[in-house]
Amino acid sequence: MGQEKKDANYTNRTAPPSRDMDSFLSNNAYRFVEAGYAEVDTTWHKFVAYFPYYRMYFISGGEALLRLKDRDLVLKEGNMYLVPPFQVVTSECPDILKHFYLHFSPNGKVHNYLELYKPVYEVPADGVCPALFRELLDVFAKTDLSSFMKRNGIFQYLLSKFYSDAERVDNEMMRFVPVLKYIDDNISRHLTAAELASVTNLSEVYFSNLFAKTFGISPIKYINNKKLNSAALMLAENKMSVKEIAYHLGFENEVYFFRLFKKTFGLTPKEYRKRSGESMK
Repeated sequence: MGQEKKDANYTNRTAPPSRDMDSFLSNNAYRFVEAGYAEVDTTWHKFVAYFPYYRMYFISGGEALLRLKDRDLVLKEGNMYLVPPFQVVTSECPDILKHFYLHFSPNGKVHNYLELYKPVYEVPADGVCPALFRELLDVFAKTDLSSFMKRNGIFQYLLSKFYSDAERVDNEMMRFVPVLKYIDDNISRHLTAAELASVTNLSEVYFSNLFAKTFGISPIKYINNKKLNSAALMLAENKMSVKEIAYHLGFENEVYFFRLFKKTFGLTPKEYRKRSGESMK
C-alpha cells in the first residue's frame, strides 16, 4: 500500500514500489493490430476462431455465444469481454451482434506476466466505456503525439477493468519468469530442457517436473506451443513462406512443423493463412 502524509492543508500519497508492473504500463509493451465497429450475424462462426491476438469487445447491441476451449461466453449488451488468443473454437450468433472490438498483441515479456495473472473474461462496462471506444477508433490510425497518448491511455484504462481483482495464479510461477523470458529471447533456436534448467540452476529432472507441475505441460511442449503461436501470428500477417517460418522458429524441418501445426490447430499452415486472411477482411 502507498504511504499517506497529512496535515491541515496537505495530503500526499506515494506510490508503492513496483517490480513488474512497469511492463504493463510501457507504451511499447503492446502492439495494436486493429480496432473497429462491426455488426455480425449467423455467419460469424466462419471466421471468428482464426485470430492469433487478444481481443477486447464492447457489446452495444444483441447477444451471441462464444465457445472457448475451456468455457462458454455469452456476449451481452452493455458488457466488455477479454478473449485470449487461440481460445475461440466457434460462435453462435442467432441474430445481429453489434460490437466494438480491439485486437492487440503483447510483447513477449508482457505476455509472460499476463500468463501469471488470472483476469476475468467479462465485466460490465461503466458509463464512459462507449465514449472511450469511439474515441479509440477516432485516434487509432493517427500518428501525432496527442493521439498516441490517448490511444495508450484509453487502452490501459479499458484493460485494467479485467484485472481489477486479479491475483497471481500461482506464486510458484514467478520463479519461472527468467525461463519464460529466455524462451522468448531464443524462440528461433532449438531449446532443450537441460538448457532451460541451467537458467534456474536446477537439475534437468527436477526442473522438468517442477515446470510441468506449475504450468500443466512439459517444458518442451510449452516451447512448441510458443513457437506454433508465433507461427500462427506470422502466417496471419503473411510475413514469410511456410518453409521460412519453420526454419526461422528453429523447427527440425518443414515436414515436422507442418505435422505439429496441423495437429495443434486442425489446419495446415496454408489453410490457416487463408482462413485468417478471410477473417481479417
